[in-house]
Amino acid sequence: MTSTPEWKGRSVVAAALLLLFACAEVAQPPGGPIDQTGPTLLQATPADGATNVAPDNKIRLLFSERIVRPRTGQPVFIAPRPDRQADIDWGADDIVITLPDSFQTNQTYLVSIASTIADLRGNKLDTSITIAFTTGERLDSGSIAGHVIENGQAVGAAHVGLFDMSYFSDTTLIDSVLPEYQTITNDDGYFSFSYLPPEEFRLVAWRDQNRNEVLNPIRESFGVPDRQIDLSGDLPLYDLTLPLTSRDTTSAAIISATYTQDKLFRVRFSRPLPIDLLSREPGNALLRAIDETVATVAALGLLERDEDSVSSATLYFGELEPGLYDLEITYDASRPAVTLDSVAVERREDQAPPTITSFHPEDARVFLREARMRLLFSEPLDRDSITPATFALLENDTLPIPVANSWGDPFQLDFTARLTPGNSYRLDVTEFDLIDRAGNLLGDSLTTYSFSIYDTDSLGSIAGQVSVQLSDRTGETVMVVFDRVGQQETFTLPVRGNRFRIDLPSGKYLLSAFIDSDLNGEPSNGSLFPYTFSEPRTAVEDTVAVRARFETSGIEITFR
Repeated sequence: MTSTPEWKGRSVVAAALLLLFACAEVAQPPGGPIDQTGPTLLQATPADGATNVAPDNKIRLLFSERIVRPRTGQPVFIAPRPDRQADIDWGADDIVITLPDSFQTNQTYLVSIASTIADLRGNKLDTSITIAFTTGERLDSGSIAGHVIENGQAVGAAHVGLFDMSYFSDTTLIDSVLPEYQTITNDDGYFSFSYLPPEEFRLVAWRDQNRNEVLNPIRESFGVPDRQIDLSGDLPLYDLTLPLTSRDTTSAAIISATYTQDKLFRVRFSRPLPIDLLSREPGNALLRAIDETVATVAALGLLERDEDSVSSATLYFGELEPGLYDLEITYDASRPAVTLDSVAVERREDQAPPTITSFHPEDARVFLREARMRLLFSEPLDRDSITPATFALLENDTLPIPVANSWGDPFQLDFTARLTPGNSYRLDVTEFDLIDRAGNLLGDSLTTYSFSIYDTDSLGSIAGQVSVQLSDRTGETVMVVFDRVGQQETFTLPVRGNRFRIDLPSGKYLLSAFIDSDLNGEPSNGSLFPYTFSEPRTAVEDTVAVRARFETSGIEITFR
């Protein structure tokens, strides 16, 4: 049929009216709202909490929508872990797990589902999920919960495993062992295990860098708890802290040892070594004369005694006969000594003057308890050259007060005097009275060192009680740490008992504490070989205010 002009006109008007009404209609844009909701678990077979489950070897997890398997990592864990790997089949909206053998008799099974599972738009599960069922009459009821941290920050997506106790012997290759139970921390670093049997385990957290689910302590950081994981015991296991650390895998060695004109040994190490043991007992450094098998000389002093770790050390062994010596240094009682053979001792003319390497107190203002005066010299001195006038102590720059001195070791000279809070002090040192054993003068002038002591009226105090509810830690020293908010000042107090009191400048403080089992003044993160628990730590949740001349009391610090 041929269209007439009249018909064409009516068609144009109708089309325009349809367009107008279409534009005026209020409707959802095509495709609907953007999906921002993650999938949920609709059903598990066997069901969560089921008992007396019939023998089978399949577990099915049905989700509310299509799911996507994460590109890396294993998001589904079965516990106890079967002897042979289970088959995990990913469907459109379900996961079917087929075990290599039928369910064991009277056994609780756990299926842990990580929150990394997502839908087609990338929306993940709100949280990890645990499904539990048993072939017996009753589910196991043990539980563990805690969080993983590193440098005080939460660690998300860290693997946490419960291992058989026997796996942590010195001969076990732990990087080839899978844990009995395994889960992954959430974004806030928290993890939990439920429905565990009443047994003892080793608990370890680690960053699974290579995504193979297996702990590799050589390349991956790891963390251990501060207590025994015994689900038949009575220690609380619901608020554990696992601080990550790294295994010290680089072999230590002595690179060189030089006998200086000052009659000291300058020793260089292949890497920084902890120096605490050698600082307390310099005799852990030994020289053995090669031509005399029984001639052994122990070090008398260490210059770097105030350091935590050193790449080089300066040792004094006293007067030595020229010849060749073997050097042996024990820096850690749990590790082999480092050695160097055939170190030459030769007589050389000493023309270098001694120096003062440090003075304590280092801060301009200190508490009375910290006002221990000390000079550290670069080499041992001729003590006979020191006279009563070599050192003078002035109070408030004008009043001379008596000061006595004594040698703490060959490098360190300690001073004692009656000091008063609120006053300032100046130690004058006559340099030309300080002479090394070769006759070299320290200098030809007067050197001064100044500091002051907090006025008692400007201080307040914090007092409280420490309660250690861990039976294997009672009686150990607790280090209480006071961080002054906004001032970047930290004060520490060792507590040997159940009560503490400390004077502090006015301000607000955050309080934390740790049990210093190794007495090194720092919280230890433990180790895997030998398996050593980390040192327990805790914190007071709220800030504590300190006012001048007032005591803030009733503070409770509890290790549960």
